[in-house]
Amino acid sequence: MKRIASITMLLLVLSTIALSQVWWNRVEFRRVPNLTAYSAGDVVGPDTVAGTGNLLCFSGIVPNGSYGGVIAGLKLTVDTANVTNASFKIYFYSDSAGNKRPLDNAAFVRTMKEDSLIFGSVTLNPLNVTGTGSGTTTAEIDTALAAPIPVRTVAGSRTIYARIVALAAWAPPRAQRIRLELYLKAN
Repeated sequence: MKRIASITMLLLVLSTIALSQVWWNRVEFRRVPNLTAYSAGDVVGPDTVAGTGNLLCFSGIVPNGSYGGVIAGLKLTVDTANVTNASFKIYFYSDSAGNKRPLDNAAFVRTMKEDSLIFGSVTLNPLNVTGTGSGTTTAEIDTALAAPIPVRTVAGSRTIYARIVALAAWAPPRAQRIRLELYLKAN
């Protein structure tokens, strides 16, 4: 009888997932055109001008406004096979207002205001080189979250913000492309 109950529960969960709608969005940027290595705890982003950004914006990804689902998976891709120490933490924010905007390669220092806007985070470690041989040019990690992150945005917003932080020293090439993809499952 226990086995039948387990199989029934499994079928119920699978049918629920199959009927759910999934939204996908990505943000891609080129890192700054220098060879400066990241230290553990540095912000990874496109901007070197104070106050301009390094928050990634996933506009329109939330289907139903402020309580529109869960982040069910994500994928981080970099266009280099140099993945020694390439591990990251991705922070998810409900709003961009009040967020400090550190420069690329600046130390990530959280404030109480920023902490109140964080609704989740994911550690990606390590990146895996895709392909084989000398033509290999990208590395990625693609993960389905065992514990999906409930989305929280400001009232009526359909936007999620994210910040990438290096967890270890990493020396990527000049002007490297970095792409973060999110998979959001509707409630």
